[in-house]
Amino acid sequence: MPEGTAEPLGTTKTAMETMDKRTEYDGATRRGSGRFGWPGLTVSAILAVAAVVRIVFLAELSRSDLGEILPLDMRFYHDLGSALASGSGLPQGGLTFNPLYPVFLASVFRIFGDGLLVPRIIQVVAGLVTIWLVFVSARLLAGGGDGNTRRGNVSGDGQGVISEKTRGNIAGITAAALMLLYPQLLLYEGSLLATSLVTLIMAASFFTALALSRALGKSVGMKPGRHTLPASAAAALLGLLIGAGISGRPNIFLFLAPLLAAWLFAASAEGGKRWKLPLLYAAGLAVMLAPASIYNASRTGTPVPVTSHGGINFYVGNMKGAGGLYNPPEGMRRDMRGLIEDSRIAAERATGRQMTDAEVSAYWSERARERIVTDTGGWLRLLGRKFLLFWNGGELGDIVDIVLMRQECPVFRPLIIRFAIISTLAFVGAILVIRHSSGRWTFIIFLASSLAAIVLFYFNPRKRLPSVPVLAAAA
Repeated sequence: MPEGTAEPLGTTKTAMETMDKRTEYDGATRRGSGRFGWPGLTVSAILAVAAVVRIVFLAELSRSDLGEILPLDMRFYHDLGSALASGSGLPQGGLTFNPLYPVFLASVFRIFGDGLLVPRIIQVVAGLVTIWLVFVSARLLAGGGDGNTRRGNVSGDGQGVISEKTRGNIAGITAAALMLLYPQLLLYEGSLLATSLVTLIMAASFFTALALSRALGKSVGMKPGRHTLPASAAAALLGLLIGAGISGRPNIFLFLAPLLAAWLFAASAEGGKRWKLPLLYAAGLAVMLAPASIYNASRTGTPVPVTSHGGINFYVGNMKGAGGLYNPPEGMRRDMRGLIEDSRIAAERATGRQMTDAEVSAYWSERARERIVTDTGGWLRLLGRKFLLFWNGGELGDIVDIVLMRQECPVFRPLIIRFAIISTLAFVGAILVIRHSSGRWTFIIFLASSLAAIVLFYFNPRKRLPSVPVLAAAA
């Protein structure tokens, strides 16, 4: 408006009313969203209910015959953890299993004995922490991590003003409620498998990357809650988490590791820390991967970063006749140890010589690549099928069956959220996140890595579960 021109009275009045309503609403929001305000009380209630559910679950599982049954991979992990705890040492040769969970079990068994209750207690605590991490991640993804109100939405009549902080709190509480009512999370917390720990690591990595993204955008320290963590420490922590994830589930985190390094390199350029933060991230990664790499090199002479059974898994997911699910080649056993042993026998029979673990893995990787080259069209259709299996709401039976668990443990019956609900909401939420959220690149990297882990290998419910914290935060 030109200088000296009077503003229309109606316009001034409307603007003042809108500002008054914004101030009143934001003031109420600040008063009600402190440490003990409605968001804190609500998420505390969700965590309290989740804790009660888990206590009841452990009690019901202890009384059930299912509590002592350890099928397939669960038996392998238990026996290996017991052997390590007793000082028997690792099997001969390099690592042909993901080391995170056996080391975890060995540590627990050495202190508490090789019973099943203590690992399960630790895993249900991990589940509670996962729910809280999903809450804070959703807040950051929705723009409400620091209480700013820059982009509060105001309708034409001044009604319905919502601050960023309120929007973030609503998103976080909704995401936490989804995780509370999702039975698969609880199912694997009671199983002797790495799934619950890997899911926790994924949730922690996602939150750390989101907070680091916000810190880089504002050139300030990372701020989870009331505590401040400098960006340099956050980068090193992210490297440690991704390294731990690779030790527990390489197929997911091996995709994440280079993508996060590239993102961190690009995102830190504007703050004049192009090399500092990526190097700290790489240092954290190296610290976690060094023990397994050194062990493999000393036993086999080959610098394998973690484990050397990725080749046969890649072949199972991409061989001719594969349908997208876990279905080993004819004549090979379905459990992890049996599959590794049978794949070695088959590879040595085909080549007519003894092979190292790394050579066996390379042999099966090459067989998979041959199939891809000779039947590219069929392989692309297979990738599409696995993509649909990832987003499909079906919860297929695995080593542990949710249907059988519901029969034995009634606490599962009120947990009514199916993956179909999370995936549908997340699919729509992903569009909004990519269009509007400052954490879009972090979300894209984590989602793409989770998809790649399924699409390039095979679908399995417990291999998809670590991606649920990312999807729930977007949902």
